[in-house]
Amino acid sequence: MDGIAATRTLDDREALAALLARHPSIRHVDGVFFDLCCRPRGIRVPVRSALADGMAHGFSRSSPVHDATGSSVAPLGIGEADGDPDALARPVPESLAPRHFAEGAEPRAARVLLRFDPGPDGRILDPRAVLERMVALAGARGLRPVAAFEVEFYLIDQRPGPDGAPRPARNRLSGEPEGRTGDQCLQALDDFAPFMDDLLRMAELQGLPITGLNAEAAPGQFEANLRHGDAVAAADHAALLRLLIAETATAHGYRASFMSKPFPDWAGSGLHLHVSLAGRDGANIFDEAGEGPGPLLRQAVGGLLATMPEAMAVFAPNINAYRRLAAGGFVAGAASWGVDNRSVAVRVPSAGGAARRLEHRVAGADANPYLVLAAVLGGMLHGLEAAADPGAPAAGAAQPGQGLPLPSSLEAALAAGAAATTLPALIGPDYWAVYLAAKRAEYDRFAAVPSPREFAWYL
Repeated sequence: MDGIAATRTLDDREALAALLARHPSIRHVDGVFFDLCCRPRGIRVPVRSALADGMAHGFSRSSPVHDATGSSVAPLGIGEADGDPDALARPVPESLAPRHFAEGAEPRAARVLLRFDPGPDGRILDPRAVLERMVALAGARGLRPVAAFEVEFYLIDQRPGPDGAPRPARNRLSGEPEGRTGDQCLQALDDFAPFMDDLLRMAELQGLPITGLNAEAAPGQFEANLRHGDAVAAADHAALLRLLIAETATAHGYRASFMSKPFPDWAGSGLHLHVSLAGRDGANIFDEAGEGPGPLLRQAVGGLLATMPEAMAVFAPNINAYRRLAAGGFVAGAASWGVDNRSVAVRVPSAGGAARRLEHRVAGADANPYLVLAAVLGGMLHGLEAAADPGAPAAGAAQPGQGLPLPSSLEAALAAGAAATTLPALIGPDYWAVYLAAKRAEYDRFAAVPSPREFAWYL
């Protein structure tokens, strides 16, 4: 198999030579990392240079904290203020794989995931390194996180409407905008079968463990489920799957959107996260005696609920994300929990025994999976250390006001993050401050520009 599994014992140059032996058509390698907003960034290196020198590369230190506009002027003395020095990014072992290519053709490009070294001052600015730090904190407590993401997205028309709003993707058979709705509708998958088939083919070649694809509630909305495993690998898989979905959509004449709420009247898109913790003996610590959630799982849930307001700027990182949270349905607006209940923020699925876990349902699809998982693990560790009590689970649909209120806007979330007392120490106070400052600057620039509706209503 090409991709991750094929390069398990090789460094990046040896792995590239092995990949070229199978695919001599490859002409360049993209070194990819994901910034604060989970936007792919990196460098394109000709094969000859990659074979000679490897894929380690120096990037401007502010690159991982670029905001949604791609601004390289990061706050808190990072960027222009310090001359934006270089930071070294190195290939992640076992991550080399061919980029998207058409079935029956040969790949012309490959990609490898990069991770940044800490700077001379020890500062960690790479979201992946933030998660690695959190996993190490769990490891020091004798715990190994096991995680899996579910990535929701829309396929939309490549051309926006006259006002810049998205337009539904066109059905490949009728040529009309897709109108079929309904969770788990197999016909909706058939309507986009060439895209779906291509996505599964390339995911296998890239070592991305998709366990299922299903249609979601709105036309052109889908979800890809990933297999559970090591926490950092789980976030790698989610970020790289987003990149692959976008590439595959473009190849089929669509655009992929991970915006939390692209259509006002249709369902929003989330980034659901399933997490358990293995102990020193490798067994799931949530596999406790008795029926239902045991004491340790309840404590982890309690910590998640207690820290959820602090983390909302990570789970809902832009203004649009709060439109999804306000819409109701199966999106919770409060820090609530329940057993096999999709109306709450933290769901405990019905699976028991070694499969006992929790599902975090708050984050939008446009959140950064590395940071989401880091914040979730931080809440769980806090809950276990504090023996947190989550209170009674919601019975039936969670009601408004049931559970700790969550910030309902990005401005409120940034304020809650600035007042946080628990997560900054776990995430790393320096990165926490940088993240909030970058999102605050992004928000201020957004708010400074009048919207077309302001002119229509108030001019």
